[in-house]
Amino acid sequence: MDSDDDVPIERRLFARNFRKARVSRNMTQAEVSRLIGMDKSYISDIERCTANPTLNIMARLAAAVRVDLCELLRATGASSACDPNAGKST
Repeated sequence: MDSDDDVPIERRLFARNFRKARVSRNMTQAEVSRLIGMDKSYISDIERCTANPTLNIMARLAAAVRVDLCELLRATGASSACDPNAGKST
């Protein structure tokens, strides 16, 4: 099991934001696993940062909870990485 210091921030952000999105939609890990064709234990491992999902799997998970993948990688309060104007001054 990785310690928090060993887990990249992007993976921790994805895990936290994915779980929040899943729970806010009243979806269980089992429901998500059926939608994307993966074992429920792998969904749990991702949420606990003990699995390192590929970009393809992260995209499938984002689609399952109907959230843009960029939003699942965004820090709370940060501008969206998906916004083409992010970082530009007005």
